Amino acid sequence: MNGIMTDKEVYERYGQPNNWKDYVKFYPPFQMYLAWNLTQKINFFYCHKFIHPMLTQAFDHLLECYSDEGIHDLGIDLYGGCFNYRLMRGSTTRLSRHSWGIAIDMHPSMNKLSWGSDKAVFAEDDYKDMMNAFYQAGFINYGVEKDRDYMHFEPKRI
Repeated sequence: MNGIMTDKEVYERYGQPNNWKDYVKFYPPFQMYLAWNLTQKINFFYCHKFIHPMLTQAFDHLLECYSDEGIHDLGIDLYGGCFNYRLMRGSTTRLSRHSWGIAIDMHPSMNKLSWGSDKAVFAEDDYKDMMNAFYQAGFINYGVEKDRDYMHFEPKRI
């Protein structure tokens, strides 16, 4: 878990959560859909301004690697959330990284929080280019780092 930031590092790097002056709209270069309502298109979502260039790099690389059709066929276009001011699941005190708009969840139905590499689709070979795109852009994936929560990507520790 060397790549995962501590809470202290998150506060130092991204400031206070839920500060709307820090959020910007991110427009993915391909059509995304709300994971729990596949008819609802996601044209943009809010993220922290510091990760906007990282998302741009990762998502542009995804489009280069997979094309629109490949992205759709693999479920990479299923948006599970980015900015969401809330507690970390299972905690009564710690805020989720989504509270800063620095984490993104993708294809949650096939990469559930508790699933490891034996069940999560993002652990399969078809998604190696996706993982590489996010890691090259400066993100880590909880599935790779913790063998659970493969849907979750956030900036790595510097």
